[in-house]
Amino acid sequence: MAVAASASSDSLQHTVRVESVGIITPVYDNPNTCASVRSSGLKQGASSRPETVRVSAPKGKLSMNRPTNLIAPILGAVAGAVGGLLGAAWYVSTQVSPHIRRSYMDGYTFTPWELDIPFENVHFSSADGLRLAGWWMPHKKPRGVVIGCHGHSGSKDELLGVGSATWRAGYSVLLFDFRGRGESDPWPKTLVSREVEDLQAAMAFVRERTPDVRLGVIGFSMGASVALLGAAQEPEIAAVVADSAFTSGADVVGYHIRRRLRLPPEILVAPPTRCCTTARATASARPGRSTQSPGLRHARC
Repeated sequence: MAVAASASSDSLQHTVRVESVGIITPVYDNPNTCASVRSSGLKQGASSRPETVRVSAPKGKLSMNRPTNLIAPILGAVAGAVGGLLGAAWYVSTQVSPHIRRSYMDGYTFTPWELDIPFENVHFSSADGLRLAGWWMPHKKPRGVVIGCHGHSGSKDELLGVGSATWRAGYSVLLFDFRGRGESDPWPKTLVSREVEDLQAAMAFVRERTPDVRLGVIGFSMGASVALLGAAQEPEIAAVVADSAFTSGADVVGYHIRRRLRLPPEILVAPPTRCCTTARATASARPGRSTQSPGLRHARC
């Protein structure tokens, strides 16, 4: 028996043309389905003229084979994946580079005055015109100048202890706030990408005050990485003290993606294309020689 069928979504009726005598079996799998079959002339020897049988079924009970529309589910899955990635990227960016709300309390910190050290509140400009704030603690005949670089979410007062000890050892000291921190101009808290420029602005300030004095940089965490990157670009930096520097910004962001979002960081963070500065500095060291800034000159992350 050959059967041709068509379905109407409005009436939910199937039209079946019977071209030879046979048995019509309802195609509904659900035993609760009520189907009514109306036929005429389906007897042995009846005319071979096609006759019409109408089968009515409740809505949603159809089992006719028909193409499935996959476009909507695919588009929904793609939109969900893209939305999830964008949301994760937004979350990571707000954690790494948040916009900080400033408060009048930002200026209420310990200063060199509490440690009985003469100092001057100074300001200087970055290459892109931001106003950076610092404490300048000079010596009349300094052994050298040391610039302090604080961590990612800190400010210059975090280095007040090591800065005061360095000053008492006979060095002039500059402690300053990176952009977006402390008393410097507001800016998103970036991760090394712009802070090296701030260190270079601090170096320009020191050159104006003490043009012929050896220069060193001390930093911890992000400040340590900034110090290493600055030494790689500025050969006049004679010494670097780097405490707890990270190998690359991608490593730091990737760690937080794994820890907070439970996602593989490769989908949001591109890996560094070159070896890190600290690895290049280690490779450039020789037995019996300290690692000086010339060995760092061409290293970059």
